[in-house]
Amino acid sequence: MPARSVGSGTVSFGLVSIPVRFYVATHSENPSFNMLHQPCGSRIKQQIFCPKCERTVERGELVKGFQFEKDRYVTFTDEELKAVEAEASRNIDIHEFVPLAGVDPLYYEGAHYLGPQAGAEKAYHLLVEAMRDSNKGALAKYTSHGKEHLGLIRPLEDVYKMAEEQLDGEVLDAKLVGNVNQGWDYDLRVVTEDGVVHQARYDAATLALRTLDGQPVE
Repeated sequence: MPARSVGSGTVSFGLVSIPVRFYVATHSENPSFNMLHQPCGSRIKQQIFCPKCERTVERGELVKGFQFEKDRYVTFTDEELKAVEAEASRNIDIHEFVPLAGVDPLYYEGAHYLGPQAGAEKAYHLLVEAMRDSNKGALAKYTSHGKEHLGLIRPLEDVYKMAEEQLDGEVLDAKLVGNVNQGWDYDLRVVTEDGVVHQARYDAATLALRTLDGQPVE
């Protein structure tokens, strides 16, 4: 079954503009469940409860708030939030081409395929081939849901794949991972089948265990 387009835009850089369509690149295989009331089998209805007023509230009574310290918020109306949204645009503006090997996959988030619209096939495939032959991707900016995003367009077989890029401030420092000691001794003590204890380490090229004098550990 052909892929279903979920949107459209224009990849642009310099004087070149390539109209494209967005296609979903991933889907979840996990089943989706609803919560039911076991005695009668009916789907439950979730209500919004205010613990201070001790009552359920309607959605029309809600506002969005940003917490700047514990239990203190700045509130915003929908109109105020809409006023600061990025201006709507279908452009996907390429800012520079970068070696794909230099982009850490940690920064990838959601992904879409980009296919050419009718009449743009030649320009589309020429750019795919140039990027594939040079092993480079294109850093691009685009607007979605009122926010400006950074994305990486890269060739995948004969199509583009665009992954949203996380900004530096959105990726947590790996040093926050617990139980990691930078002063570890990476030598291992290995007991072979004959009961002999060896000090060993992994060979950087082959990942095979070797003793400190370079002999393989059998």
